[in-house]
Amino acid sequence: MKKALKITGIIILILSLTISLLVYAYADKIQSAVLKEVNKNLAVEGSYDALEITFWRSFPRVALRFKGFSLKESAAITNKHLIEADDLYLAFNVFQMLRGTYELERVSASGLHVRLAMQGDSTNYNLFHEQTDSAASSDDFVLDLKAISLENAQFEFYDMTDSIEVSYFFDKLKSSGTIRSDYVQFKLKADGKCNSFVLQNTTWPINKQTKLDAEMRYTFDKEQLEIIDGTLAIEQTALTIAGYFHTLNDGNMSLSIASSGNQIQHIAGLLPSAISEQIAPYQSKGTFSVKADLTGPFLGKYNPELVANIRIQEGVLTPPNQATPMSKINMNATLVLKPNKTYVQVPIFSFNFGDLAFSSSFELNDFNDPYINGKAQGAINLANLDQFFDLETWDLKGLLQCDFSLKGKVSELSSGKLFKEKGMFGSITWKNLSLSNSAPDFNQWKLTESNAHWTMKGNLLSCNNFSGKLNGEAVYASVSIEKLLPYLLADAQLDVLANVKTTSFKMPSTMQSSSNSSQEITTPLNINEFFPANISLDLLFDIGSFAYEKIALQKLKGSLFANNHKIQLDRLSAQTAGGSFDASLFLSKKELEKVFLRLNLDGKNLAIQHILNMFDNFGQAEITHENLSGSLSINTQLVCLLNKDGSFAKEDLYAFTELSIANGALKNYDAMNELSAYAEVTELSNIRFNTLSNTFEIRDGEINFPYMDIGNNVLNLRIKGKHHFDNYMDYTLRIKLSDALAAKYKIRSKKQKEDYEDLGDKGIALFISVKGYADNLEFKLEKIGGRPTIINETVVEDAKQAKQEFKETIKQEFSAEKREERKRKDAEQEKVDWDEW
Repeated sequence: MKKALKITGIIILILSLTISLLVYAYADKIQSAVLKEVNKNLAVEGSYDALEITFWRSFPRVALRFKGFSLKESAAITNKHLIEADDLYLAFNVFQMLRGTYELERVSASGLHVRLAMQGDSTNYNLFHEQTDSAASSDDFVLDLKAISLENAQFEFYDMTDSIEVSYFFDKLKSSGTIRSDYVQFKLKADGKCNSFVLQNTTWPINKQTKLDAEMRYTFDKEQLEIIDGTLAIEQTALTIAGYFHTLNDGNMSLSIASSGNQIQHIAGLLPSAISEQIAPYQSKGTFSVKADLTGPFLGKYNPELVANIRIQEGVLTPPNQATPMSKINMNATLVLKPNKTYVQVPIFSFNFGDLAFSSSFELNDFNDPYINGKAQGAINLANLDQFFDLETWDLKGLLQCDFSLKGKVSELSSGKLFKEKGMFGSITWKNLSLSNSAPDFNQWKLTESNAHWTMKGNLLSCNNFSGKLNGEAVYASVSIEKLLPYLLADAQLDVLANVKTTSFKMPSTMQSSSNSSQEITTPLNINEFFPANISLDLLFDIGSFAYEKIALQKLKGSLFANNHKIQLDRLSAQTAGGSFDASLFLSKKELEKVFLRLNLDGKNLAIQHILNMFDNFGQAEITHENLSGSLSINTQLVCLLNKDGSFAKEDLYAFTELSIANGALKNYDAMNELSAYAEVTELSNIRFNTLSNTFEIRDGEINFPYMDIGNNVLNLRIKGKHHFDNYMDYTLRIKLSDALAAKYKIRSKKQKEDYEDLGDKGIALFISVKGYADNLEFKLEKIGGRPTIINETVVEDAKQAKQEFKETIKQEFSAEKREERKRKDAEQEKVDWDEW
């Protein structure tokens, strides 16, 4: 027996070697015959990088291996190759080949890429010539295709007319069967996924793993592809498929797709990827069923008719954390797509959350001019929504009750008109609602203990009894929202009218980083983001007490109007720092991402030291709340052109201010301390005055002011000049000293006559020039002949200004960076000796 097996093995080996030698001996002839037959029948041009004969890979068949194979389109639609493959194998029966007959039995390919496209009535996949006697296959070339095998194959379909793209990738695709003269019957097994579906330039990622196992038959005389028995599995959802396709003319089809007994959890296979990924971790009970029929023409510009039904019965959906399940889920839905009849109906969709029940119905008719008719009623515990919907960092709690309906054509509801019989009707009530956000860059806004009853009439949503606590403070409001449906359906403008009243409100401070509490989380300012998109807001507010960091206001009232182009704050009034103010603010978007700003401010009896402390001395350290005190009255107008980050060029700011300070004092001010040492008048280091009044004009980066008097019974000081935004000063001072003070410092006997002005019994007057930066000033005595004449300054009455930008101006003027820069420059310059007295 061993000897017989050994002899048999030797015979098989010799036979195999003999066949191999014969195959390779006839290689040129085989290649020539196959290429001749292919070129005779192909209507498109093909190419390849290399061609070789293989035997052992395809044993017991002989195969032609095309490396880098490609075929062009029959019509230039995608302007890419119709077919590309890394390797394409055509396998022939070796014994028939040795007899001179080339019987093609198998086709296999790897790295295959197929692009099918259509544009109007034109297609790019007409591969073969119409069969004629001259083009008929040779007697020595026989098609007996028994199997097709594809690996890593990507198929793409393009409908250029309707802007549709479908991309499908197969890991493996195999087909086996038999070919007869009148039909082909085969079994098809495919394992792959649909990468994406594109409609009208909008891409929906699908990425659903699918498996197809079907027995099919193609009948030549009917030109009909019949699915005798098929199963399609999409993820874990199994569908049965049966029906037929006619491939002649415009095509006709009758296809039934059905599924029953699937767990609700497996319905994820039929849903978009983003949704199915979210519900995949949920456990479920209950079943769902699907039945769909596709009938009618499908080729060219035609679409088949679709009737689909989905049903869920007594479902239970439990979240991963085993919290409150959604139970008693019942739904019936029908989708109909026919040429003259399109609608979706959901006569019942209901569920329970704990002891609370919710039910709804919905109908959408005529997709070309949709008509909506829907109802909803029941109650929901809002805390349960977070189990089924990703609310990210939002924490939502409370009870929501609703009983409303929605009806009307979408085209009418999105028009912006107010209807009496169309639109939304009914009510929505929430009780003990709370809303907060735990995001690290969110400014700690928190709404608690909120109750509201909203009514809906046509296109109007209103609430007259909104109450709750905002950041711990009681707040009351009435709100009216017009054109909500146009805003939701067509992104039209939304009109919001609100009246808010609260006894106290504290604005959250800037959030601190959780990893480093001393590091503020900041984002680049874009002032254009303050303008609401497609929303018109008209707000009245009345806040008994308002606080933000050091800012404290009482009886804050005003109105705010905002839309996509402007923000207007009117009738703003409040009490603060022992006084009160009235103001108005206007912001308007301009071209080149600029924003026009106008501010009017009228303040009375404001304690200066409190104002400076409240605003952190406006970001400067020259004159602080420790240096200046008194009762301030101010009237200012400012206009400015802002960049989108809130900055501005100095030539884009103009302001005019009338200022009065009563019972004021300026003490320990560095500039006056230096002047005190220079003039040998120690009283200058602590100046008290009854009233100081003057006007200030900001123009081209300079603060200009005419003479103003600062004085008491022993000292009178008059000062005028310019103060640049970089903190450069150019002042002229007139100091009037009483005889007692003049005698104290022996000025008449010590100084030259021309260095002062003798006022007789009223004392004497000195004129001093002050120039330089605040931390390095130069003082010089002005001679009698060079004394400046007191001239009234010209002012502009119609000036405009903005409070926020005025603060920014002061910050820039006294910034630490500017002071450090000046110190570096001054250190490099030669020191100048002051005049001696």
